[in-house]
Amino acid sequence: MGGVDIFFSPHFILTPLSPTCKRATTLHDLSYLRFPEFFSWRKNIWHDFMKPKWQSKFSDTIITVSDSTKKDLVKLYDLDPNKIKMIYS
Repeated sequence: MGGVDIFFSPHFILTPLSPTCKRATTLHDLSYLRFPEFFSWRKNIWHDFMKPKWQSKFSDTIITVSDSTKKDLVKLYDLDPNKIKMIYS
């Protein structure tokens, strides 16, 4: 009865929703993990605080903009590749 069926986040920032609401999240890249030296300490702390790995595991579907990011998500976050959909920008 009412409510949200699917919540789409164009970034890995999710909002708490009902347990029955599906979540689709876009992750553009994992450069903050692969190349942390190129990010300020503030950005690195921000990424730690936002918990993108947890957010991605919490999402029902992950959208990436490249096959490389999809491979990184599978390797670095141990995600099921079937959960990840690659859609070009």
